[in-house]
Amino acid sequence: MILQPIVENSIKHGISKKTDLGKISISTQKNDKRLKIVVTDNGGGIPESKIPFIKNTGIGLSSIDERLKVLYENDYSFDIESTEEKETKVILSIPVTQEI
Repeated sequence: MILQPIVENSIKHGISKKTDLGKISISTQKNDKRLKIVVTDNGGGIPESKIPFIKNTGIGLSSIDERLKVLYENDYSFDIESTEEKETKVILSIPVTQEI
């Protein structure tokens, strides 16, 4: 229930507005005792001025932030990086609670 709203936003606010081929990628990386998840889309990007407020304006991203707070308290990160007209990346870092 954490990745689904991110991918949904990538489709709705990112690649659905493209006239050419849209792409969403999901990558993971485990380092020490942390799992990093990156969702990238090649949509229109987000204006830099909106990025600091984006997690508080929509239901999907704000619910992800709340879920992460409940599960991991302050031991997580949830960042958004975007380049207008190019791509948006949502980057999550969470502790690994059991061996994968």
